[in-house]
Amino acid sequence: MPNAVVLSILLPAYNYPEGIARTLTTLSTLRDRKDVEVLIYDDSSNTQAAEAIRVHAARAFPRASYRRNTPPLGAPGNWNRLLADARGRHLWLIHHDEWPGDRHLAEDLVRTLEGEAPPDVIVLGCRATRDVHKAFKLHFPMSWVGRVVKDYPHYLLRRNVIGAPSMVVANRSLYGSFDARLRWYVDVELYYRMFRQQPKLVVLHDRFVLSLIRQDSITAEVRPEIAALRSAEKDYLRNKLGPTDRSDWITRPDWTGRLARAAEQGVWMVARGVASLLGSFGSKKIGAVPFGDDASLTKR
Repeated sequence: MPNAVVLSILLPAYNYPEGIARTLTTLSTLRDRKDVEVLIYDDSSNTQAAEAIRVHAARAFPRASYRRNTPPLGAPGNWNRLLADARGRHLWLIHHDEWPGDRHLAEDLVRTLEGEAPPDVIVLGCRATRDVHKAFKLHFPMSWVGRVVKDYPHYLLRRNVIGAPSMVVANRSLYGSFDARLRWYVDVELYYRMFRQQPKLVVLHDRFVLSLIRQDSITAEVRPEIAALRSAEKDYLRNKLGPTDRSDWITRPDWTGRLARAAEQGVWMVARGVASLLGSFGSKKIGAVPFGDDASLTKR
């Protein structure tokens, strides 16, 4: 019997009710669909924030399942619990500082996934900003993203061309779980395991998830220790992935390795420049959050 739930939308929450409210607003077209489930697992340390998240969920998406983790599970632990409890054939994990780029994106994804031959994985574009009232910049050209995930998944361990897990909708059989021993490479290591299985893949060049770069994000939290963290996690991944999997991303220490790194850095900078240029063309279209800013969401 086929799985009755086509898509599980998984929302890990932590002390940011405005973000959860914004995401749920963009999912409003799915409110009456019984083949879509929304799970919200809340790791908030602040009781007031947790209550606000629960209230937002009840108002915006009454069928959403809300649970406050006691004790908190930590970021990867919360993500993994959501993945384990989801009933859907496909899974979409959306961070609380990211949301679908338009109201119809989620509905269009479900329509694709309920077709006769749905893809195993859908990769969406990422546009990011530090201010929701300003332009959202393209993270990376989608044609390049498609080439990497299809042909060179090992490169994800060097450069995260995808962005956060919010950009990936994947069949549950391919998703696996996040390695809780990782902090900096936690998402790309999962991507690597997913895409090296050569799934049936769709890369959408014109549909996006929007991302707000916040000062209290996990990335910002680990940035002061990033050099030591990356070094330690690379050592861990060397042992975990083995020599055949690491050869393309751990460069040689001699002059050939230094030359290769310099060339790759140049190509990377060009690609980011192209992304910035492409992003500027689309900035007027999606430059502001169409569903209210953080202040208006808080007042609801």
